[in-house]
Amino acid sequence: MSFRENLRSELDFQDLQAKELAERTGISKRTLDGYLTKNGNEPTVRKACKIAKVLGVTVEWLSAGTNDEDDSQFSEEDRRTVRAAIRSIAEK
Repeated sequence: MSFRENLRSELDFQDLQAKELAERTGISKRTLDGYLTKNGNEPTVRKACKIAKVLGVTVEWLSAGTNDEDDSQFSEEDRRTVRAAIRSIAEK
């Protein structure tokens, strides 16, 4: 999957809008919208790092849909469930 698809998937999963991500990252909504369009641009490494940090995922996951670790034995649903549990615990 592409950066665009992974970013869209994570925003949907976290029920976030580009406007909210823009506020949290300091990246303009217009720039984020560009990353989310079919023929849009890819972010710089610096901006990808900001986005990943705010979303609580790795840059590798946003870029390629994987992490450096070999977690191929886990389904995407398993990874989403674990991330949601971690976020829930962190918010307490």
